[in-house]
Amino acid sequence: MAAIALAGTFFVSLPASAQLSWGDQGSKCSGTTKVDYARLYGLTLWDNWPAKCNATNGTGSLPHGKPTRCVDKASLGMWGEWDTPNAAACKPKEPHWGTVTAYGCTARSEGKRIYASRIWDATGNVKSVCEHTPAKFNDKYGVSHSYTGGESCAGRGIGEMWAEWRVDDPECGFNHWGVPKADHCTGKGTRQWSSVLYDIPDGEDHWEACGKSPIKFDGKDAYPISCVEDPTTKEMWGEWEREDTTCTGSRWDTPKADYCVAAGKRQYSSILRDIPSGEAWEIACRETSGTIHGQAFGRPNRCILDVSMWGEFDVDDPSCTGDERTAAQRADDEKAEALDKRIEEAAELGNYHQAILAVTKPDNAQGLLKQVLESDAAKNGGYDTATFMISSGGSFVVGYDHAEGLSMTRKSDGTFACAPMWANSFTAGAQAGAGSSGILALSKGGFDGLKGESNGFVMGGSVGPAGYTSSFSWNYGNATGDPDMIAYQPGVGAGFEVQVAYNHTWTGVTREFACNPS
Repeated sequence: MAAIALAGTFFVSLPASAQLSWGDQGSKCSGTTKVDYARLYGLTLWDNWPAKCNATNGTGSLPHGKPTRCVDKASLGMWGEWDTPNAAACKPKEPHWGTVTAYGCTARSEGKRIYASRIWDATGNVKSVCEHTPAKFNDKYGVSHSYTGGESCAGRGIGEMWAEWRVDDPECGFNHWGVPKADHCTGKGTRQWSSVLYDIPDGEDHWEACGKSPIKFDGKDAYPISCVEDPTTKEMWGEWEREDTTCTGSRWDTPKADYCVAAGKRQYSSILRDIPSGEAWEIACRETSGTIHGQAFGRPNRCILDVSMWGEFDVDDPSCTGDERTAAQRADDEKAEALDKRIEEAAELGNYHQAILAVTKPDNAQGLLKQVLESDAAKNGGYDTATFMISSGGSFVVGYDHAEGLSMTRKSDGTFACAPMWANSFTAGAQAGAGSSGILALSKGGFDGLKGESNGFVMGGSVGPAGYTSSFSWNYGNATGDPDMIAYQPGVGAGFEVQVAYNHTWTGVTREFACNPS
């Protein structure tokens, strides 16, 4: 204690200052200046607080040296502040956009969707900053959009400024597609995708709307290669083909070991999977190789159609000492081998399979269709449109066939136009069998004559239980009752088939394009 002498006969002792220290340290920005601050502890009531503060160097995370200023906050104590001009931590932040969110559609007539975002760290005239801050974002389909600034900038809530952008969106206008779905493989490296078409305006032809409405895949417009109307819901579906490396073509499922068919041979059987759309199952079976129990086969020994398409392989097996088949099993295998031989002979007759593949190449198909349109049959019958399709299906009293191909029509000015064509047919009558065939047809009314539904009759037959088939059919239009289509259908059939059947067909074409066949 320090003793202080006063006038009189007594002394008063005052406490000495405790050791001073800085506590409650922190920092803040004042413009571009960083201000570190702390409270000075250890002062007494008798100390000169400002003097003590100004004489005490900073410690800890504070800048070393004496405070820039001292602030007496009364009951909150004496505080020191240290200024660091132009501090990196206090440089002003650039205005920037928050997350851009997709909202609802504008009016159907606009066909646009609203995207919105809040502008952050804007100072001064915030609305002007909003309107002049560049924006870039991806829409819900992954397509990038860039803007020089926000659109429709307006305040929301307290101190919030938001912008809106109106972006073209096929789901927001008329004739927009739903979310596309991946379907089955249609061939090696290709898969079918499909989507339903929504909001077709009243009075517009559904088939035409489908064919002229693109969908976006990977940011690019893609028109459907075929259109299908669901006969129950009347929904219009578009179909596309896209590359897909997971589609490896027809393949054999996990084989199962059956019985011995000879000394050193055991039969293994497997279901054929991923048969491309439109390909005859029997031909796909004959042309699909596989490795069964470690042994490579170019094709099965036998092809069996039993609900699914089965391949049977005779695999080397030293444990087999003889034929374990029953008489019935042996007879079935012999029938299958004979049937397979007839199918192969029928396919070779006229080189059926290779001819179909060659004809369906675009140039060859166009040349063929032009020849058909210039034939006497077309001219004498007044037919202006020729169509070639590949059909596959089956029947037992009732039947179903699906076909796809190319149509060509001669216009009034003498030029030609082409369009992809599809058909789904339902038949009922005296029939039983299955197969694949090429259909060559002549019709009237251009492409419009191929759209919609028609009724008619089909007559035809197969040679033996399997072999080369042909049929001749005609459809009657619903309006006039006059014949409007004739078709000749050669192909390969499996099963005894004599057709005298009622036929109901749904047909359609996709986008039209100019063609100049040689």
